[in-house]
Amino acid sequence: MNKKILLITFFLLVIITAGAQNRKATISGYVRDAKSNEPLTQAVIYTEDKKVGVAADVNGYYSLSVTPGKQKIYCAYFGYS
Repeated sequence: MNKKILLITFFLLVIITAGAQNRKATISGYVRDAKSNEPLTQAVIYTEDKKVGVAADVNGYYSLSVTPGKQKIYCAYFGYS
């Protein structure tokens, strides 16, 4: 019986450890025009390495999952510089 409990505990620790290595952080917000405050629908928000990117929705809202740590985030929108 003790070997069975030990084996189950071992497998649970392996599963928990494996899950902890795949943690993500979420960055979210709104993209809006600075003068008119209009949402910038379909603005593209992406990380510096371009591994993660999303388009803003009709309200200018975006949400992307990244690896925790320091990130540079960029935004591009056709017609803006």
